[in-house]
Amino acid sequence: MRATAEHSSRALCGIYSVERTSLFGRRQAMNLRERIGLNIRNLRSSKRMSQEDLAHTAGIDRSYISELELARSAASVDVIEKIAVAFDIDPQELLSKRG
Repeated sequence: MRATAEHSSRALCGIYSVERTSLFGRRQAMNLRERIGLNIRNLRSSKRMSQEDLAHTAGIDRSYISELELARSAASVDVIEKIAVAFDIDPQELLSKRG
């Protein structure tokens, strides 16, 4: 039996289903890589840190921070932990949906 594809606003990212709203109000899938990147950028901005400040504190290259924020690279568990320590937060916060 052949399965048919459904058009859905949900996408599975590993075991995580993540959604976002487009400019036109339609929901689109946001993968976990994008969520982590946005959380890093938002946390960094709220703490008034530059990418260079975060990179230095976390012991990561500044260009890699940029790649993570733009969702061009996927962060390993070790990198997520380093960034969480630099922000003084629980690593789970980098994975959490933010309003």
